[in-house]
Amino acid sequence: ETQKLMQKSLQKLRQQNSSGASQKQQKASEKMKQMSKQMRKQMSKMSQESLQLNYKRVRQILENLIHFSQEQEDLIKKFDNINNYNPQFVKNAQKQTQLRVETEMIEDSLQALSQKVMQIESTVNREIEDINYYMDKVREYISGRQIGKIRSSQQYIMTAANNLAVM
Repeated sequence: ETQKLMQKSLQKLRQQNSSGASQKQQKASEKMKQMSKQMRKQMSKMSQESLQLNYKRVRQILENLIHFSQEQEDLIKKFDNINNYNPQFVKNAQKQTQLRVETEMIEDSLQALSQKVMQIESTVNREIEDINYYMDKVREYISGRQIGKIRSSQQYIMTAANNLAVM
């Protein structure tokens, strides 16, 4: 419709009817302003919805990080109370492996978030790198049944998870 008004305005100008052309241009201008206003409203609404969605995602990531950190802390305590030959060692090692799977889901969510929010990208990458490094170390130390090194690496994992949670 706006385009039709502009075409009619151009025709009026060619016919040298400037007052008619001026009216058509005015109508086209008003129509364009109205369309612009509607687009701004729509964009504002979409932005607000996006913000709410991001808030929910961040909250879910935070809850997952806290849960992960608590699980890691529980495992540290369990490894504190056993020796290399305790049957609970294998059970705790399996739980550590399950936590590794959980971190992959958290990592994916954090990576997606950090791509949208550039300010946190370097922190997220550094802490995730630490978690992955020390998770691999824990796995290595579990196979050698090196409980002291297991606990130490677990502590680093928990610290990195907590750093992500407070960022």
